[in-house]
Amino acid sequence: MEKISRNGISQDVCVNDLEPPAFEVLPSLKRLKQRMLAASRGQYDAVLMSGSGSTIVGIGSPDPPQFVYDDDEYKEVFLSEASFITRGPNQWYTEPIATAYSSPVDQSPPVE
Repeated sequence: MEKISRNGISQDVCVNDLEPPAFEVLPSLKRLKQRMLAASRGQYDAVLMSGSGSTIVGIGSPDPPQFVYDDDEYKEVFLSEASFITRGPNQWYTEPIATAYSSPVDQSPPVE
């Protein structure tokens, strides 16, 4: 997190230790990641597997590479744009102000 805060997101800091075992079980995930990296032409700062598998994330452009639309292999792939959330210390998720309901944000001290 320190490197990301200091230098931004890059492929070398986006490490998921679960990729190698997941890629052994599902080589298609590894191929997808490799193809995204090759096809991105700089549109992604990093491409990685999220969590323990099945989701490959391209950080940068919200647009998937064209091959995802063109290749029959990916016709069943679910695509979704996502964005990072930010929150203050000891704060959990709150809806953005533009779409938030009128309930006040809990400002009580954290329970330890």
